[in-house]
Amino acid sequence: MTDLRPLRQRGFRRVWLSATATGLSGQLAATALLVQVQVDSGSVLLTGLAGALAAVATVAGNLVGGALADRCERRRVVLACTVAAAGCAAALALVAGSAPLPVLLTLVAAQTLAGACGAPARRTFLRRVLPAADVPAGVALLHLSFQVGLLAGPAVGALLLSATGPSVAYGVDAAAALVAVALLRGLPAHRSPPRPPPRWPVPCRCGGGRCCAGCC
Repeated sequence: MTDLRPLRQRGFRRVWLSATATGLSGQLAATALLVQVQVDSGSVLLTGLAGALAAVATVAGNLVGGALADRCERRRVVLACTVAAAGCAAALALVAGSAPLPVLLTLVAAQTLAGACGAPARRTFLRRVLPAADVPAGVALLHLSFQVGLLAGPAVGALLLSATGPSVAYGVDAAAALVAVALLRGLPAHRSPPRPPPRWPVPCRCGGGRCCAGCC
């Protein structure tokens, strides 16, 4: 049975609700993208290219985001990246029916890159909002919300696409990102821990101030 104790913590509720909202809406938008590319281009190759482009942007964003999380205040990194992703999703909602495919893919890559840049910093929130004993249960709840989004998102996205169109799915994604921003703004500031001082130069074994050639 799932341990719900972490949800008693206000900070964790904010993190969990933001992750649930963006996870579900992200799957809606991903489904809308693949369907739109397939319908507009009629090419399976271009549809696969859209997915590959998002995967490359995710990897690149995580690499950049890791460096940002080490050097910047992490809550601000997440907020800035989420706002950027919301802006890209809103632009997609506005141009989805008229923009050429290269513009569409560029916006999707930019949105994916922005979201992935915030991921490393976002993963550090859990230990800041939960006691150490509740962290495993918090991880389980976040994993549960991820799985629900992964399974329910495409199904809900298909229903939404058949009833409305891709613009609505992108708009829902933008709105969910703004909801996440509102939730995460309530978290305390979170800076990366200070780095230990460098150990170079190494003291020389002969008593000198630096390591000597032939001695060390």
